[in-house]
Amino acid sequence: MSCQPFNFKGSEGAVGLIRWFERTESVFSCSNCTEDCKVKFATGTLTEEALSWWNSFAQPIRIEETYKLSWVEFKKLLIKKFQELATLCPNMVPNTEKLMEVFIGGLPRSIKGNVTVSEPQTLEEAINISQRLMDQNRGQEAIRAYAVNPTKNSWYAGNLPLCRRCRLHHIGSCSVVCQPRKIKEGQESPKNRIEAKESRKEATKLFF
Repeated sequence: MSCQPFNFKGSEGAVGLIRWFERTESVFSCSNCTEDCKVKFATGTLTEEALSWWNSFAQPIRIEETYKLSWVEFKKLLIKKFQELATLCPNMVPNTEKLMEVFIGGLPRSIKGNVTVSEPQTLEEAINISQRLMDQNRGQEAIRAYAVNPTKNSWYAGNLPLCRRCRLHHIGSCSVVCQPRKIKEGQESPKNRIEAKESRKEATKLFF
């Protein structure tokens, strides 16, 4: 388990916030961080918007006093400030069931329904499902963007495999349907040309 701390900017959304909670708690466990040091350690990883919020919160009551907050109280402050989820769950308590409810409630519409239908049993399972769905959505958006506006000599730098049918990079079955080539009036089809060629060969054998 890595004891490397993870930064939190305050603009990562519900997914980023819950992931930061989990990663920070993993570091607590790995480093045997005591309860009275958890808030001090966690606030040391805040940057940008989150750091500005913490400074404005701590200054009026002195930074030493804010470090007396419990980790549970600190998490509730962050959820209320950056996710505005307190109005959705005003009596929220930081247990697994409530955190998963808050997490799913903050997901984008494009994946929220699928995560809910999957009925995850744990917060970790909900996070994994949502992450997988977001990765799939990003891959599909990249494919559409490439198809709409390809560049002549562009090189694909991602990890998706090249489809031999549509010549684009994507996963799963290809939605491009191959259409038979139209034969102009008076023009032989490839099949007819092959049959005619075989007939000429047979005729040649009869004479020689």
